Amino acid sequence: YRDIARLETVLDGKDNGSEEMTKALNALVENRESVDNALRYEFSNGPMEGINNKIKVIKRVAYGFGCFTSFRLRIHLAFGLKKNCLISKD
Repeated sequence: YRDIARLETVLDGKDNGSEEMTKALNALVENRESVDNALRYEFSNGPMEGINNKIKVIKRVAYGFGCFTSFRLRIHLAFGLKKNCLISKD
């Protein structure tokens, strides 16, 4: 809900449950400023992380191929930057 007051209520509670839950809540408390900013603002690096991950997967699948031009073209095709292309044998 992006409700900072509600988060404060949960983090200030004394009975947090299991040991695992206590560890997770302590991590939130230690990073309180970052968590507050994440709730307050709409910015996210999620889309950029998704792009990086997709390129890394293409790179992993194409391991062993030495042609950078083909690798670059594969990235462009994956993101829809180029529609119809032919690879030259140069």
